Amino acid sequence: MSQTTPVLVLIDAMNLLRRTYAAIEHTDDAIERLKIQSLKQLHRLLQQQHASHAVAVFDGLQPGWRHQLWPSYKASRKPLPATLADGLDEVQEYWLQAGIDSVLPQSDEADDVIATLAVKATKHQVMVHIVSTDQGFYQLLNEHIHQYDCFAKQWLTPEHYQQKFGIHQQQWPKYKALTGESSSDIPGISGFGPATAKAFILNDDDPTTLAPAKQKSWQQEQHLVAIFQQLVTLNTECELGFKLSDLRYTP
Repeated sequence: MSQTTPVLVLIDAMNLLRRTYAAIEHTDDAIERLKIQSLKQLHRLLQQQHASHAVAVFDGLQPGWRHQLWPSYKASRKPLPATLADGLDEVQEYWLQAGIDSVLPQSDEADDVIATLAVKATKHQVMVHIVSTDQGFYQLLNEHIHQYDCFAKQWLTPEHYQQKFGIHQQQWPKYKALTGESSSDIPGISGFGPATAKAFILNDDDPTTLAPAKQKSWQQEQHLVAIFQQLVTLNTECELGFKLSDLRYTP
């Protein structure tokens, strides 16, 4: 891709807003300060990354396919603080007036919409920058799809993840299926922490390499791995209903 290649910046909206809101003193003007602080942060990012297109992606309000597959999915997740939940429309309108549109799906999760947009955009020779701290995007990253942590101010590259977890991209869904994801109420396999899961995968899923107690867990629970793997795998085929040209960014 040349220096004139379009750049689409995909903002994981709630990933940004939850953390920004948590750092703000929760007084009567908290939403006003959230609007100003988040937009200042986004404008700086979009300028630095030479964005030609940008969109903020929110989660759908209705339960999606993951809840149907695993009814306890995200069951224990705390709801948004009431002030933040009530102020989201105001934040979205503030961003829109500054040239940043939002996607508000009915039931799709933001991660899946972002994954769909990223994959589709690269087919049109567009460079994609995902603004999020979510480790699940590791499975998407390549020379055309990059991830940026705006809080740590660093790019989260495949090399970063591989060094941290010792797992290749293709192995990520299996790894998370084994270890589980507490924030999403995906339990994983009993006794499979990061070290066990990594060694198991690198040993070609050979149960004889496991300790006896973990062999028993594997025998009893291995049928769940396919379900958990599906839960942590990003869907890149969401119905979008709009075109890339609709996301052009004009400050």
